Amino acid sequence: MSDPYGNVVPIDASQRARVALSPHESAGLVAECRGLALERLAGALGAALERVEDELFALAEKTKDREAQNDFLDARSQARARRPFIEAAFGKHFVLQFNQRVKGVPDPVDTAPHELMLVDEAELERVLALRDLAARLAGACEGELRALSQRLAFVLHRPELSDEANPAGPHAVAVALAEGCGQIEAGAGARLALLRALEGPFAHALAQVYGDLNARLVERGILPELRHALRRSAEAPAPRRAAAPDEPKDAYTALAQLLSANAAPAGPSDGAFVGLAAATQGFVHALTRLQQPAGGANAAPTVNVIRDLKTASPGEALAPADALTIDIVAMLFDFVFEDRQIPVEVKAAIGRLQIPMVKVALLDRGFFSARAHPARKLLNRLAEASIGLDTAQPRGRETLARIEKAVGRVLDEFDTDVTLFSTLAGEFDVFLAEDAQAEEALVQRAARFVESRERDEIARLSAETQVDARLAAFTHVAEPVRVMLEDAWARALGRVGVTDGEGSPAWNRLEPETREAFFGALVDCHADAVKTGLKGLAVAKPKGRPQDAVEPAAPAAPTLERARVRTGGVEVEEIRLRAPRGAPPVRNVFTRTGIWTNVQRFSWVEFAQGEARKPVRARLTWISPAKGVYLFTNPQGDAAVSITPEALAEQMRRGEARLIDDAPLVDRAVDSMLASLKERAA
Repeated sequence: MSDPYGNVVPIDASQRARVALSPHESAGLVAECRGLALERLAGALGAALERVEDELFALAEKTKDREAQNDFLDARSQARARRPFIEAAFGKHFVLQFNQRVKGVPDPVDTAPHELMLVDEAELERVLALRDLAARLAGACEGELRALSQRLAFVLHRPELSDEANPAGPHAVAVALAEGCGQIEAGAGARLALLRALEGPFAHALAQVYGDLNARLVERGILPELRHALRRSAEAPAPRRAAAPDEPKDAYTALAQLLSANAAPAGPSDGAFVGLAAATQGFVHALTRLQQPAGGANAAPTVNVIRDLKTASPGEALAPADALTIDIVAMLFDFVFEDRQIPVEVKAAIGRLQIPMVKVALLDRGFFSARAHPARKLLNRLAEASIGLDTAQPRGRETLARIEKAVGRVLDEFDTDVTLFSTLAGEFDVFLAEDAQAEEALVQRAARFVESRERDEIARLSAETQVDARLAAFTHVAEPVRVMLEDAWARALGRVGVTDGEGSPAWNRLEPETREAFFGALVDCHADAVKTGLKGLAVAKPKGRPQDAVEPAAPAAPTLERARVRTGGVEVEEIRLRAPRGAPPVRNVFTRTGIWTNVQRFSWVEFAQGEARKPVRARLTWISPAKGVYLFTNPQGDAAVSITPEALAEQMRRGEARLIDDAPLVDRAVDSMLASLKERAA
């Protein structure tokens, strides 16, 4: 069936129109993808295992079932004790699954239902559980996975590649993850508990892994234009289930029925009208004159003027169905003007499109139901471009100017042909793609800085652990000595860990030096040597320690620490939730339930900057494989935010950060209108 809003070339036809890879090139790319996928997935598993203990403990606390509680606790202890075996088994079986799929060897997870009858009940249950796990993992990264499957199909010289046959796909990952969890020395219940606890953070990380694989293949020239084709395809109307006899078949009909039970039949909404009533034609022509700047209808662009059109001549002669359509468009702009996601400057620009959008809806009610409608696409693009608008930056000012220019062209040129909207939406596609390319360079620079800081942090924590373990062996250590070892010596040990690594000759040489410094400091602390000895230590005046008090003080609460660092032309704001030294990891309802499962890659977050400063918006573009640190950037700026998941959860709890709904504007508006009308009718 033809597309009424323009012909979209099938991806298989347009993307594969290039010379095939040689067998040598194909084998090289396959090996490169396998290595990159294994590296990223191993990092994701390590990060997930770091967090899973808190999750399993929380689940054990909540459950009333004694057996389930034992499973959670067994899984928790075994995840820590058997971690090396879990990670080794995962890596081994992922490579095995990857290679099997490259060769086209079927896997039991993909076995047909009638073949499953040949295995025993336990194996059948395992296969079905893995299939369900793979489906959930796939659902968390659908867009990136689809693109990766098409690119790998090209590399493997196959006409197509299903998600199940994808060498790095969720089915291969699910099998490897299950094999890893099978390494714990506990019952099936504990293994399943561990697998389910790992699923959430792992599903989130999988989207980034597939994004990295896609980026690598694009760098190698494999279907670089695929993103835009997929984007256009994604906006086609999604398949809908069959409607009940009395259920509306599209959004416009549903809105019309809810808005007015006594409304006249509204007519079909699946395409443009072949003809318009004379009164409607006259009204549309009058609107064309009114939409021009000289018409005076745009004096207050953020005021809804649409409902007044019905009472003005020639609006009084409109049919009831047309009047109802105007009311629906008015509700759409009510939503736009109240939407928190759109900046005020862009609301003013979009508000000038009120009259053109009334014309569009009268000419074609499919505007409300067809996601691919050109006018709907343009509105969505304008809103998308404005999410991270920062007019203090040159790129932000250019974005606003482009939005206003597009609106001006609609007001000047639009009569009844919606082709203009397609042209303008296409121009914004190109503009947004340029933004994405510029942002990628920013992400690469900021990510290198974050990785460097993480190495420093890991070395610092390791050094502190070494020092604390040795101090714990003594019943009493003089305060100046303790402070010297915990502060100056731990920092020195950390620096060696960064430059030479733990266990290096330089690291090991510090051990006897530690003992010498320790006993030397004890001598300095002798009553007869206080005046001269403490000066030689050059240690800051020690602060009182909680354990020296008669009554133990309440543990200090974790604090949010912020720092701004300029590096490589990027200003990175670091936000960490810092627990006092020796305190257990931070745990609250946000981090226990896994805030990271709600923050997907490319999710937008608004960070409050205090009452005196405008909030900053940025989107999640990179997640550290080592410690799971989030990196947020804005395509229109040269700054970045590096924040741990725990710190982000704490900011959300305090109301200092919030997720931004970045779904397409018209989709959100239609959903909101339907929900509001249904609530009103209830």
